[in-house]
Amino acid sequence: MAKEEKKAKKLEEAKQILEEMKETRINRLGATIVFVFFAVCGIVLLSGSEIFGYAISIQSAENNFNKALNNNVKYYTDAYNDIYGLEIKEEDQQLNDKIMTVMFVNKEVNSYNSYMRLGDYEAALHSLLLGLYRYGTYYGTTEVIALGIDKDLDFVRTHILETLKANFDVSEDEAEVLRSMLAKAGAGGMHSDIDEDAAREYNLELYKIVLESGLNDDSNN
Repeated sequence: MAKEEKKAKKLEEAKQILEEMKETRINRLGATIVFVFFAVCGIVLLSGSEIFGYAISIQSAENNFNKALNNNVKYYTDAYNDIYGLEIKEEDQQLNDKIMTVMFVNKEVNSYNSYMRLGDYEAALHSLLLGLYRYGTYYGTTEVIALGIDKDLDFVRTHILETLKANFDVSEDEAEVLRSMLAKAGAGGMHSDIDEDAAREYNLELYKIVLESGLNDDSNN
């Protein structure tokens, strides 16, 4: 009898062990499901966050670009900063092209501001003239007409001319002469075929303009 009880006890223990093993397998499966669920949720949230962030950046870029015209050229730069580093979708490519084309000219205004803060007035003057040169390169092209940004480019050009007059006393006619000199010199290094004599003449003219402006006087430093 004692033998039978012993067998029954061992059988019961064996059943208990099997139940524990079964329960453990179920718990592991449950844990795996929970892990996968949260991983999927994380991916969905991250993806949604990226999509939302992209939409916000594009909207901000469009708003800043539209705000710039007849207001302040700095908004063109703000629009550029909004989309910088984004992988542009096909439906937003036209906006991207508008911003990039205008910034091809307007970034020289940014360079001018940087050089002025550094006290490099000849480089600042050159940046403005390079902006005019780039305006002449792009204005009236098929791309600009198709994008409808001729007024935006005109606005940047007007800003450049006003800055030339205010800080260097260079008129529009004088600016056009300087722009022609820059083009003859090889656009300040934009092309490989630089005319060294023309470049020297151009740089000398910049030196004279800055000297006459008084920007390098001790009283302005």
